[in-house]
Amino acid sequence: MADRPDYDVAILGGGLAGLSLAVRLAELPDLRTLILEPRTGYARDRTWSSWRLLHHPFAEAVTASWAHWEIRHRDTGGRAGTVRQTSAAMPYQMIPSDRLWQVAEARLRTAPQIELALGRRALALQEATDRVAITTESGTVTAGLVFDSRPPEGGPGDLVQRFVGQEVATAGPVFDPGCATLMDFTVPQLPGVVHFLYVLPTSPHEALVEDTWFAPAGAALPDSRATIRSYLAERYGVADYRVGFEEQGAIPMSPDLQAPRTTGRVIPIGAAGGALKPSSGYGFLTIQRMADELAAGLAAGRRPAPFQPRGRTAQWMDRVFLFALQQRPDLAPDLFASLFAQCRPEPLIRFLHDVGGPADVARVVAAMPKRPMIAAAAGMLWRRTASP
Repeated sequence: MADRPDYDVAILGGGLAGLSLAVRLAELPDLRTLILEPRTGYARDRTWSSWRLLHHPFAEAVTASWAHWEIRHRDTGGRAGTVRQTSAAMPYQMIPSDRLWQVAEARLRTAPQIELALGRRALALQEATDRVAITTESGTVTAGLVFDSRPPEGGPGDLVQRFVGQEVATAGPVFDPGCATLMDFTVPQLPGVVHFLYVLPTSPHEALVEDTWFAPAGAALPDSRATIRSYLAERYGVADYRVGFEEQGAIPMSPDLQAPRTTGRVIPIGAAGGALKPSSGYGFLTIQRMADELAAGLAAGRRPAPFQPRGRTAQWMDRVFLFALQQRPDLAPDLFASLFAQCRPEPLIRFLHDVGGPADVARVVAAMPKRPMIAAAAGMLWRRTASP
């Protein structure tokens, strides 16, 4: 009989997707699991936000929530307007990464079958009939099954969501901690890109302020720190403030990332497995659904199939929406404002997290501006039929 692999499961990457799966596997004492994570330690480097829609093991990592949220925009005449929604049942929530790391590490410490190898990176994979060989800087290990969360790359024509966020503290009370600003399109716009800021206030004196762009890969963008400074001065009258934390990142907004490829013993997870919604970048709750389903398969003694984050209808709608943004980014404020104004919050929240039923999809479709969406669908279809 051939010898067993070194591990039953290897998880490549100990970020959100890897740790979300690992905390589920902590309940499976007979499953020898290795997590390979290149960083040497955990600190706050990002913030996740989503609505409270599904149960997940990181509820105690939530540091703030909002039952009210708003979209700020300007109409075609340049007049500012605000769309506000409310849901006490599904509040918007914020989870700083350091709090999530603490919850995850505390659970992993109680699971001796799980090894978290910090400072180790997977360099290459070689799959055999009964195992996968993983080459690292310090040697080769084998695993019966590999979950690969290493981030994917978008295509050259894809939009990228780029952001810089600062957690600011002001001397005086200027923020409304009862309402989150999810998109503020009243900021200066540039041709060919979508630009907005969002504000998550945690007290009258503190807020996370993010400068966000949907732009082609490689596009030159203004300095976000200067943009945040101007925004705080113009909207809140704040000239001086303290920055306690800063984050930045780039999320590929590609519909092709939602069709995970697998070779059988190597299964992509997280963004690599299509968890990020292409039209918005939301992915926290989808990653939790993914981890639940994969862990359930392992608990049942099955080799789990790749998780399918969304159905064909949602995939098609994401493609049309992205095509519309690429062709007419100037329409983004009207598209998002109309969606939030015309659709009740609960169906919209379910749709944004790919758990909505046919009735939710119908409500979202009814809320979308018809002319730009029909034009985008027709243009996308024409481009496909015209391509050789």
